[in-house]
Amino acid sequence: MAQFIIIIDTSIMNVAITALARDLNTDIQSIQLAIALYSLVMASLLVTGGKIGDIIGMKKTFIIGTIIFGLGTSIAALSVNVLMLMIGWSVIEGIAAALMLPGVFALVLIIYEGRERAISFGVIGAMAAVGAALGPIIGGFLTTYYTWRWAFAMELIVVVAILASSHRLMESEIDKRTRLDNVGVCLSSVGLAGIVFGIVNGIIYLIGFGLIILIIFALWLKRQELKKKMPLIRLALFKNRQFVSGFLTDGLESLALAGVLFCMPVFLQKGLGYTAFETGVALLPLSIAVFVISFATAPLGHKIAPKYLVQVGIIFMAIGAFLIRDVISMHVTNMELLPGLAIFGIGLGLMLAQLSNITLSPVKEEERGEATGVAETTKALGTSLGTAIVGAVLIASLFSGLAIGVQQSTVLDDSLKVEITRGLVDNTKHMEEEAIDNELLKLPKESIDELEVILDNAFIRATEFAFDAIIVCCIFCFIVSFFMRKRKL
Repeated sequence: MAQFIIIIDTSIMNVAITALARDLNTDIQSIQLAIALYSLVMASLLVTGGKIGDIIGMKKTFIIGTIIFGLGTSIAALSVNVLMLMIGWSVIEGIAAALMLPGVFALVLIIYEGRERAISFGVIGAMAAVGAALGPIIGGFLTTYYTWRWAFAMELIVVVAILASSHRLMESEIDKRTRLDNVGVCLSSVGLAGIVFGIVNGIIYLIGFGLIILIIFALWLKRQELKKKMPLIRLALFKNRQFVSGFLTDGLESLALAGVLFCMPVFLQKGLGYTAFETGVALLPLSIAVFVISFATAPLGHKIAPKYLVQVGIIFMAIGAFLIRDVISMHVTNMELLPGLAIFGIGLGLMLAQLSNITLSPVKEEERGEATGVAETTKALGTSLGTAIVGAVLIASLFSGLAIGVQQSTVLDDSLKVEITRGLVDNTKHMEEEAIDNELLKLPKESIDELEVILDNAFIRATEFAFDAIIVCCIFCFIVSFFMRKRKL
């Protein structure tokens, strides 16, 4: 259930982008930042969450995280502006998820072995798939017919159910030698934040700053080990080829999925005028495919080398992304989108059922807490970067397409083109239904019709560019997967 609400959290919000921008009086870039920030906070603190679990016990850490999650979702439900949403959802829920997730995987490693462990990891992947499947529909239904605030209220009910059943969990062994590396926590958090914020806002020097801080973080880890002190992450972990290739593949898969779940709702709602519920229905083929395939293929890793299942999944994801890109137009129907979305979902389901087991099974018992943290950090960072990178490609391409379209138009009045461009971009940022507020400009009908054509063409090209980025991500993911070992689990 914990995996379920953490995954459903993001998928619900993706289909509510238009409503969030309208209700909180903000723009699409602020909502993009809120979505990216949620995953970033989680990514920054997951290793820390794993360490805290080693120090005080995974069960206790998990319960504390669940309580904090309940607090965050309550604040998010009551948000009156985007800042309050970021505090409740992006920050507090992100911290909570960082405490909960390491416990989910570590407790499976403690309780199960062999085939049962493989099936258990498959079930966790399937629960992620359930969240991904139900999120767009639940979020879309609540947003369209009630309010997105009820989605957060629903999560609070799940939190209560988790706490009520938490007595059944076994406590992990507490390592009294483990200490929290506070300097390492600060360096890793600042470095990751610099990179993601730099990408979202298009600030190159901020990305460079983040990379420099992460290099300093790596040197700090080496220093801690040379001084025989406990680092935040043991560098020996990164000598395990199966572990490294597993978490990198998982991170790239998350990047591709986050890109799809950000750009498709923007295109469907702003481009085609879909409601949040209609967006959820349009994405249903992807959701159902992920749900069915992840459940059906969970035990296969015991019979077929999981590496091959993952690679087939990556190929399906790339084909699905290409098919979606190929049919993008302002007249595309749900039936035309169905094959690409379903194939992408099949590929994702194959990967979700296997990757956690591939990544964490080869890790030594004493390294499981931080290994889980590293793996989930990479996955969350992939989600954050997917929203940031693919979102940045979509938004930058869209706004540049609007500006170029206006400047090249022979229908629009040259003396008004600067104001028209500003108005067009501003309305698109705020996900307004009309192409432009015409009260001040008083444009003739042929000019308004021309703006609609410019907006349509810009949306098509921007969405195509976004899917180009997703396909490139799948290619990188496929290359990394070759470093996995072929053994069955």
